[in-house]
Amino acid sequence: MQERARKLKKYLFIICSFILVAFGQPAWVSWMSYGAAAIGYALLWKALDSDPFRRRLWVAGGWFVCVQMVQLSWLLSIEFQGYYIIAVYCLLSLILGVQFAILTWLLYRVSTKTWLWALGCAGLWTLLEWSRFYFFCGFAFNLVGISLSASPYSLQMASLWGVLGLSFWVVFTNAIGLDWLRCLGDIRKGVFWVAMVFLPYLFGWVQIAYHHGLQEKSSWDSALLVQPGLVPSQKYPMQGRFQDFIAPLEQWERILKEFKKVKEEAVSLIVLPETAVPFGFDLCIYPRQQVISLFYKTWGDVVYRSLPPFEAPYAEARLDSRGESKIFVSNAFICALAAHCLQTPLLIGLDYRDSQGEKNFNSAFLFSSKTDCIVRYDKRVLLPLAEYLPWGFLSGLAKMYGLQEFFSPGQSAVVFHEGLKIAPSICYEELFPSVLREARQSGACLFANLSNDAWYPRSRLAKQHFTHGRVRAVENGVPLLRCCNTGVTCLVDSLGFVVDSLPEEESGSLRVRWHSYQYKTLFSFWGNVPILGISFLFFFLACRVPQMRRLGIKA
Repeated sequence: MQERARKLKKYLFIICSFILVAFGQPAWVSWMSYGAAAIGYALLWKALDSDPFRRRLWVAGGWFVCVQMVQLSWLLSIEFQGYYIIAVYCLLSLILGVQFAILTWLLYRVSTKTWLWALGCAGLWTLLEWSRFYFFCGFAFNLVGISLSASPYSLQMASLWGVLGLSFWVVFTNAIGLDWLRCLGDIRKGVFWVAMVFLPYLFGWVQIAYHHGLQEKSSWDSALLVQPGLVPSQKYPMQGRFQDFIAPLEQWERILKEFKKVKEEAVSLIVLPETAVPFGFDLCIYPRQQVISLFYKTWGDVVYRSLPPFEAPYAEARLDSRGESKIFVSNAFICALAAHCLQTPLLIGLDYRDSQGEKNFNSAFLFSSKTDCIVRYDKRVLLPLAEYLPWGFLSGLAKMYGLQEFFSPGQSAVVFHEGLKIAPSICYEELFPSVLREARQSGACLFANLSNDAWYPRSRLAKQHFTHGRVRAVENGVPLLRCCNTGVTCLVDSLGFVVDSLPEEESGSLRVRWHSYQYKTLFSFWGNVPILGISFLFFFLACRVPQMRRLGIKA
């Protein structure tokens, strides 16, 4: 009877831990994140105490694979990706499961159950998560520290040591929690665990209380974020779905209707998402007169005083279908004309091909409101198969999905200076702390992420993408604008609070106002170096000290 009760308790712990961790993310069930960060993993490890060593590793690894299959379930949206993405989904889940088995190995391998043991486990896991950033394009989703971002108070610790520091704290707290679960009668261990659970929230409360008063005294900025809300088959002509395609000029007409809000109330910046319209930056496909007529309906004679020059990259003269010479204009022409008419800088994502025609870039452009100056930023973190080809033998698979050309990566951060000091990022690279930190060090006072999550419709990708991107604002102490084709189009202030947002898959626009307050953080100063150094040191000591004691050497 006692054995049966013991097994029932064990399975109950495993199930509870799985529910807490798998769904304990802000993108899933936000309130469960508190339990995941505090004791979700400890419950699993406590359940495995009575198992043989090897079985613990298999169960822990399999458990974490199942956790990832829940959290990565957005990858099963195959409508625009095809079935190959299922293989990616399974492989990623398996790799992350192996990493968790390695953590469990250290957890049970080191017999000395002290604070050093807990810090060593936290250090190992932090190093394992850090390693994910450097394979293929890097995999930045589902760091365990994301559970601490459910509350803007616990999120504040990211300003000290980044998202990897949050992961360190989650594993450390759970290891301390496991030590307490093994000795429930030890009040001191229970008090210590509770103190570790609440310390991030206490720190966050102090930090927010300090900065909030300064934030209220700062000046205001404003922007218009335009969300077209188009699925890929509406934006691009796709095989078998040509009936969905919306002509590019009609796509622009929808966007220009949203620009009318700027005419009614001025803003500091207009933002459109990644690859906001098809056919790139300077491909001249629109008849000039049609474009001018479209603008004239809204802005009248001011259009003729705002025209960009009829030369590259804005326009070119060529023969039309009837053999007559006419001027055709590009997306660059439309963007520059809109910026001039509205007297407002325009930030937009467009594909770009260099003048030699040898390289393609996924880029962000800022069109000046006063001159014909255009500044470009090229995306640096590219997705394998979708944006770059990691191995030549995969070219056949890419051609099956109509992928003939790929992008080249950008080389460095760019800060746009047009009233606001804006650092753009494009889609997935927002999840990489080093990318945004470099921009912050270059003088950025505002982050602007241009995204397109429409490739995974009706999934949790958009929320997970936003959850991870939001951490960058707190890490660096600057506001964040997010503008998506579909996704979480919103404004996050420098303390991580969401000021305003649009529904995920609706078309429309959002006018946002925010305090321009930004502040220096320790993370923006020192990056990941301290947390990685601490992690390596504690991992090393946790492995070496027990061996030294067995040899009679004092540590």
